[in-house]
This record gives sequence, C-alpha cells and structure tokens, in this order.
Amino acid sequence: MQDRVERIAGAEESLEDSVGRKAEELANKLALVDQAQKDAEDAKKRSLRRAREVVDDARSEARQLQQKAREELAAQTVQVEASRAELEQERRAFELEKRRVVKKAVLDVAKASARVEAARYCGHSPGHFDKLVRSGTYPPGRDADGVVLWLRWELDTALAELPTIGGQAWTETNTCDEAFGCT
Repeated sequence: MQDRVERIAGAEESLEDSVGRKAEELANKLALVDQAQKDAEDAKKRSLRRAREVVDDARSEARQLQQKAREELAAQTVQVEASRAELEQERRAFELEKRRVVKKAVLDVAKASARVEAARYCGHSPGHFDKLVRSGTYPPGRDADGVVLWLRWELDTALAELPTIGGQAWTETNTCDEAFGCT
C-alpha cells in the first residue's frame, strides 16, 4: 500500500508538474495574446494617426489651392476689367470719330452751310468770318425760313477771288515756284 501511496504521490506530483507547465504555457500564451492585442491597438492608433495626418495634409493643400485659385481669379478679374475699360474707351473714341467723320461728310456734301460750318469751310473762326462777310470778302448769307445759309459754290467763288500771296494771279500754267515768288 505504501507503494501505491508512493505511486499516487508520484502521480500527483507529476500531475502537478504537468498542470504547472500547462498553466505556465497558458500564461505565456495569454501574455502573447495580450501583447498581440496591444500591438494591434498600437498599430491601429498609428494608422489612424497617419490617416489623420494625410487628411490634414490634403485639407491644407486643398486650402492652398483654393487660395491660389482665388488669387488667380482676382488677377484675371482685374485684367478683364482693365480690358473692358480699354474697350469702352476705344468704343467711345470710335463713336466720336464716327460722328466727326459723318458730320464732315455731311458738310462736304451739303450745298449750303450755316454760319459756323461756312466759317469752318472757309478756314476762319465764326467771328472773323462775320467780319469778312461785312467787308464784302464773302457773300452775305441767304435767309431760309429764319436760318441764314451760305451756298457752297458762292463761298468757293469768293475763295477763288481772294488775292494770291505776292499779288500774282493764279493760272493753271503757273508753277509752284512762280506762285510763291521763288522764280
């Protein structure tokens, strides 16, 4: 019986050793699992942190691109406004020139002119033209329902009768030198 007791005690000891080893193995495995879970959580945190950094960098870059786009748009707007103003000035200048050309064409075509246009046609100011009309150099105007007009052909005749420089009469055979007294 002693033998049996010794064998049971040895078996108990062996069982305790085996249970101890198994418990130690399980404790080691649990420590490894805990460490793996901790490492996984750390990796997850690092990944989330890196993802936030990437998102923040992308947002920052997007803000910079938006700011640059706003600045470029503002510069283009300034250029467009300057071009618009320049075109408006050119349009106004064109309109003024068009009016001047049309008025000149009307004056060139008209058979009669009012006082200011007649003076301009003869190359004088209106006041000087009035003096020359009173002195008889130019013909008096004609009354057309209260509007005084000068006929172009009469003004042309009066201009042709003005004395030439140097007192020489002009003929088609005169040269330019003769007309200006250079011969």
